[in-house]
Amino acid sequence: MQVKLKTLVDSWPTLQKLGGFKVGEGINIQQAYRLGKLCSEVELEIGRVDKLRSDLFLKYGEQVDGETVIKQENVSTYITEIEYLLSETVELNIPNILLSELDESIPLTPLDFKHLSWLIIG
Repeated sequence: MQVKLKTLVDSWPTLQKLGGFKVGEGINIQQAYRLGKLCSEVELEIGRVDKLRSDLFLKYGEQVDGETVIKQENVSTYITEIEYLLSETVELNIPNILLSELDESIPLTPLDFKHLSWLIIG
């Protein structure tokens, strides 16, 4: 499945929430395995994004009162490069989750479903 990095970044908190459920808490053993695999793959991509974002922050930033902040003259360039990075598409080797497979006891909000619309079908 192909997914934009921005989509993964936006959905990461919800994936962590979903991946935190244990067998018997609304998911079965097969779902737990698939969610664990999914979270591992997405975590690798999030780590890469965070590293590159940090590199850009250092490249375009300066120290002010002990904190690194983006220099005013670099804000536009920084934002452009971050947006370019987040527009990148990655391939994940995971199957979609069918809505019918999710137990109703899993406390997902409408916003959670919005963030996982790339993953949950049906």
